[in-house]
Formats: sequence, C-alpha cells, structure tokens
Amino acid sequence: MAKPKLVVFDLGRARWRTARAAGCACNREVGAVMERLRQDGILIAVASRTGEVEGANQLLHLFKLDQLLCQREIYTGSKVTHFRRLKDGTGLQYNQMIFFDDEERNILEVGKLGVLSVLVPRGMTVKLLDDGLAEFSRRAAGGR
Repeated sequence: MAKPKLVVFDLGRARWRTARAAGCACNREVGAVMERLRQDGILIAVASRTGEVEGANQLLHLFKLDQLLCQREIYTGSKVTHFRRLKDGTGLQYNQMIFFDDEERNILEVGKLGVLSVLVPRGMTVKLLDDGLAEFSRRAAGGR
C-alpha cells in the first residue's frame, strides 16, 4: 500500500485568541491521528490561513503538536503559497502529499496542484485519516 510522504493539516476555524483562555480543547482524535502518522514515518505539517499567527503557534505548543511538525505555514494569503513553501521546504512533490481542511475552497485550490485534498466537515478523525490514506493508495496504484 502506497503512503504519502507528508500529511498537511489546516488548523480549522478556531479562534486563535483563545490560546490564552483556559477553555481551549483539542479534538479528541487528533492525538491518535498524529501518533498513527508518526508510527508510519509520515511527515506532518500545518498550513493555516490566519492573521493570528502567535495564537495559532501557542495552541500548537499548548497541545504539544508543535513537536510533531516538520514545517509550519501559518499566515494570511493563498493556500497555494503555503503549499509552494511546503514543497520547497520538504523537497517533496505535490502528489506525495495529503491535505485535510474544513473549507471547500481550500480543498479545490490545493487539489488543483495535484495534492490529494480531503474535506474535514466536523473535525479530524481516525476514519478520515484512514479514508484519505486508502484514497492515496488507490491513486498511486493508478485508480481514481
């Protein structure tokens, strides 16, 4: 089964100003998703279109996710720019990546680059990861 070299996550529609608040919560399946990728030797990155860069980085640190990332692209602007920088930073091709995001416009935009892009309607889950990995393997084998 073919596997991606890099999995990229958007940080979702979180309100990054809450990084200092006690009520922050991380999706309960994120830990299992990250551990699975780590065990499989798949690189992990973040691509987020936000002006709250400091807050986003604080949340990543708070939940100890920053330790797992090979690269962070967190700033306003097009996701195409985020992915060009990911490609340059990792040396990987777009067809070696999977992207998970909760905004359809980002899925469409990044998908045009050749990145397998998966819509995350209600938070990242292990099932979404499994489905994405299975689709990646199908595509690598020549299926659509």
